[in-house]
Amino acid sequence: MAEYTFECYIEELKKLFASMKESDVSVSSFPFTYKNISVDAIFDTSSLTNGWMLVFLKETDPKRIYIPIEKGYRLSIKGNEQYGRFKEFFKISSKKGEFKISEFVSTLKGQIPDKYTVTSETRKAYLKYTDDKDGEYPVSVKDWEKYHIRNPKAPNDKYHRTDENLLKTRNCYPEIYRVIKDKDISIVYGKTPDKSIKEIISKIEE
Repeated sequence: MAEYTFECYIEELKKLFASMKESDVSVSSFPFTYKNISVDAIFDTSSLTNGWMLVFLKETDPKRIYIPIEKGYRLSIKGNEQYGRFKEFFKISSKKGEFKISEFVSTLKGQIPDKYTVTSETRKAYLKYTDDKDGEYPVSVKDWEKYHIRNPKAPNDKYHRTDENLLKTRNCYPEIYRVIKDKDISIVYGKTPDKSIKEIISKIEE
């Protein structure tokens, strides 16, 4: 039996990526519903995955499905195993004639936003996608350069901003990211709002 293969150019992802670049984010999300299955769709162009991916996450089910987006904004499902996981995730019938991949693609295209805006909902989707338990809200700042000045005996290979922290800030609070991206500064997150974005940026610039 021949292995399943499908590729399709998704122009809407090209438009979404252009909007993401304007916002300076590398991971976007949007709600997606196919038939009666409602999920968060994550368009990941960052280093979190091996290549660009469209990832679908259910609200309560830990299962997720990764669909590669190859060069040229081409959605790619290759191999019977990947196609089987895709059909299982969306509860698609295996009966002949009951499912057309073109119908799924058409539904997807109709729900991809033209413009991307970071909101509380997109932040929550990012936290779920990255299994982040620290919280959504920026509450304080750790300036590691100042820390090492105050603590000269601290090992220089420790106590620095992590890539994960910077990536979270970039995709959840791009305004803050633009201020700290070239600095050794971590943003501390919490589960309840404590300070405004303006207050956090003022703290960074002290």
